[in-house]
Amino acid sequence: NNGGSTWSNITPSGGLSPSPHNISGVAIDPDDEQHIVISISGYTSNKKVMESFNGGQTWSNLSSGLPNIPANCVTFESGSSDGIYVGTDIGVYYHSSGFSGWVSYNKNLPNVIVVDFEIYENEDLLRIGTYGRGVWQSPLMAGSTAPPVALFMVDPAAPCGTTDTISLIDQSQGLTTSWQWQISPSTYSYINGTTDSSQNPQVIFSATGGYTVTLTASNAYGSDDTTVFQAISVGGATLPFVEDFESGLNGWEIDNPDGGITWASTSVNGTSPGSVGMFMNHYSYSGSGQRDELISPALDFSNDTLVSMSFEYASAYYSSGYSDSLLVYVSDDCGATWNEVAAYGATDTSFTTAGAITSSFAPSDSTYWCHASSSVTCPTIDLDAYSGISGIRVKFVAVNGYGNNTFLDNINISGQTQVAPVAAFGGDTAACTGKSVTFYDYSAPAPTARLWSFQGGTPATSTVANPTVTYANAGTYDVKLVVSNTAGIDSVLLTNYITIATAPSAAVSMAVSASTLCIGDSATATATFTNGGMSPSIDWLLNGTVVASNTTTYVNQFADGDVLAVRMISSDDCVANPMVMDSTTFTVNARPQVSLGSQGYVCELDGPQALSGGQPVGGIYSGTGITNDSIFPSVAGVGSHWVYYTYTDATTGCTNTKKRAISVQAAPSKPTVSQNPTTGELEAATPAGIFTYEWLDDNMNPISGATAATYLPTANGIYYVRIFSNILCSNVSDAFTVVNIGLDEELLNGLEIYPNPAQTQVNIALPGSAQIRILDASGRVVYNQWVEQRTAIDVQQWARGAYIVQTIQGGTSTHVPLILQ
Repeated sequence: NNGGSTWSNITPSGGLSPSPHNISGVAIDPDDEQHIVISISGYTSNKKVMESFNGGQTWSNLSSGLPNIPANCVTFESGSSDGIYVGTDIGVYYHSSGFSGWVSYNKNLPNVIVVDFEIYENEDLLRIGTYGRGVWQSPLMAGSTAPPVALFMVDPAAPCGTTDTISLIDQSQGLTTSWQWQISPSTYSYINGTTDSSQNPQVIFSATGGYTVTLTASNAYGSDDTTVFQAISVGGATLPFVEDFESGLNGWEIDNPDGGITWASTSVNGTSPGSVGMFMNHYSYSGSGQRDELISPALDFSNDTLVSMSFEYASAYYSSGYSDSLLVYVSDDCGATWNEVAAYGATDTSFTTAGAITSSFAPSDSTYWCHASSSVTCPTIDLDAYSGISGIRVKFVAVNGYGNNTFLDNINISGQTQVAPVAAFGGDTAACTGKSVTFYDYSAPAPTARLWSFQGGTPATSTVANPTVTYANAGTYDVKLVVSNTAGIDSVLLTNYITIATAPSAAVSMAVSASTLCIGDSATATATFTNGGMSPSIDWLLNGTVVASNTTTYVNQFADGDVLAVRMISSDDCVANPMVMDSTTFTVNARPQVSLGSQGYVCELDGPQALSGGQPVGGIYSGTGITNDSIFPSVAGVGSHWVYYTYTDATTGCTNTKKRAISVQAAPSKPTVSQNPTTGELEAATPAGIFTYEWLDDNMNPISGATAATYLPTANGIYYVRIFSNILCSNVSDAFTVVNIGLDEELLNGLEIYPNPAQTQVNIALPGSAQIRILDASGRVVYNQWVEQRTAIDVQQWARGAYIVQTIQGGTSTHVPLILQ
C-alpha cells in the first residue's frame, strides 16, 4: 500500500498453506481491492483456491468441488457478477453466489490445460491461454442464456475390478443447473452420498465388462445429452487397445520418484497418426540410475488369446559411457506386482535408431523411428501368458544414464477373441427429416467388424461403431446391426425402430419503428420468430457486424444506407432451416440548417413582444411564455429563458432546432405621486436608483416636455408618472387627481394678473410681498423673483402657450393660469 517501498507476506498459513505446492495465480477483485483469490498447483486434494476479503489478513478455502488436479490460474468476472474462474489441467471451472459450488465451464473451450485468463468486459468475453492448444474464447458465464452442451469424463475409465471407485466428472459447456446420469447395464451403485442427479457422482460396479454412460445436462433454457458407448471398462479396457497419445494421457499414469525430469507429452516428427508422442529427456537428466515409469490404464485380456504388444520408438545415446535403458513390465494384479517382459539398452545396435549423438536428440523424420529405420525393427512382445486375465497393466520404465533422449508412440495390444459378440444397439427413436441421428453399438464383447443397415437413411449402410444417419422423408424405418469377431457372428433387427417427422421451418421477421429517419434519430427494431425452440440464439448485425445478442429488440441511431439484419438460430433440433435472417436498409436524411439571431431582453411589464431572427423563415418559436411567435414577459417571469426556433423541411419532414437565451428584466417598483402643498407641483417618489420620467395625462398620453421628477399641472384632472430604468424598463404610478387649480384672474388675496391673456407684458399686483414663480407647460421655472406689491414682466420673447403663475406667501401658495398669445 506504499507503492512497493515495503512488502508484507500474506501467504495463507497452517492448513491453508499452499505448501508443498506453488501459488500459480493471484487475482484482485477490480471492484474491491481487499478481495483476493489465489490458485495453487499440485495434486493435494482440497488445496486449489483460497479466498480473502481483507487483503490477505485471513483466508478461507474455496477448493471444495474442484477435481484433484493442478489449478493454474484464476481471475474475477467483475462487473455486477461475483463470479470467479479458475483454469485447471482439464479446463475451466466457475464459482459464484448463484451456484452451490464449482461448475465446469467449457462453452466453446477445449478440455485442456488452461494457463492464463483475460476478461474482456466490454465484449462479455473470456479468453484463455492453453498449453499446446493456442488461445480460445467464450462468452462470460454471467448472462449466458443458452442450453448447456453435455460433456463428461470418467476417472478411471478402465478400473481394475469391481472394488474400484469410479468418478463421473461433468465437463458440460455453458451454464448447467441440473444433471441426470444413466448407466447400462445396471450392475452398479452410487456411493459417498451421490445419486444419478449429482453433478459428479461416484460409482462402484458389481460385474466386470463394458458400461455405456449417458449424461443429460439442463438449465432454464433447455437441455442436451451425450452418450459414450462402453465409457467404462470394469476389469480393464478390452482389446484391441491402441494408444497414440494424441488426446493426452487417457488414464496413463507417470511415477516420478525424485520429482525431477520424467516422461512428458511432446510434439514429434516422423510418426502417424498425429504428431504427439511421449518423451524422456535423458540428455538433461543428471540423476543417473533414476527410474521413471509410464504406466498404462487397466486392460482386460479375459476374452482374448495370443495377446501381443507392439510399440514405436526413437532413441539415441550420448556415448558408451552414458547409456540409458528402457524396461517393459506387466502386472496381472492391477499393479500390485510386476514382471519384466523386455529390456533394451540405448547403446545396443539392435535398439538404437539414431546411434551416438552428443547434442540433444529429437527425431527429424520417420527414418529416426523404428518403423522406418534401416537398422532396427519395432518390438513385438508376446503377452500370451496373460491371455484370459483381466486387471492387466503395462509399464515402460526409463532408467536414466545421463545419455540421450527416448521417444515412444503408437502402442498396440491385440489378441484373438475367444467369445463371439452379442449384437445390441441403441439411439434415438424419433427425429425429423434432415436431422442427424447417432446410433450406438452396445454389442459385447466388442466386435472386430460390424455392418449397419438403415432403411430410408443416408448412408444406407455403415461399418463404424457409432454412425450418424439422416432421413430425407417422414416415416417409420427399420434398423439392423450385424457384428462379428474371430469367434463368431450375431445380428439384431429392430423393425419400425425410428419414426421420422417432417421438420418444420423456422422463420424470423423484423419490424422497425421507421426505416426513413433524420440524422440523430433512433429507430427500434423488433424481431418475431417461429419455431425458434426454447432458447433461440438471436444476433443483431449492423452492416455485417454483430452489435447485440439474445434480445428481441434493438435500438440505435443509423447512418444513411445502413443495413440492419437479425439472425435467429433455432434451438429446436427438429427444424429444416435452423438459421434464418431478415434485414432492413435505412434511409437517413440530413436535417435543415437552422440559425437564430440574438434575442436580447424584454421588460417584465411589456406587452407581447414579437420574436424574430429565425432562419429559414416559416419556423415556429417556442419556450416558456411564448405563444404565437411572441413572448409574454409577465407569463415567462423575470429571468433568463430559452427561445427555441424549430424549422421543418417540407420535403423530408426532418426538423432542426436552434435556441437562444432571452432575458426578462424586472420592472422598477411602482412610483408614487404626491402634490407639494406649497408649490402645487406633482412630485414622483421612486425606488432607489437612477430613472428618467414621463408625466401622463388622464388618457395615459405623454405630456409634451414633462420629463422632470416634478410637474406643475395647469388644470385640474388625473395625472400619472412613468419612470424608466437605465435599460428602459418602466412602471407607471397609480392615478393622481388634481382639484386645487383656480381659473379666475383674481385671487381672494387681492392678487391681480393683467392682461391675461397677454402678448408683450404681464403686470402683477398684490398686497404686501410674495415670491412669484412662473412655470411653463413642462413644469420648467421661467421666472422666479420676490415681488413688493407690484411688478411688470416683459414676455415678448417667451413662447406662446399656457403658463402657471405661482405665489408663495406666508407658507401657502396659489396658482393662476396665464395665457400668452
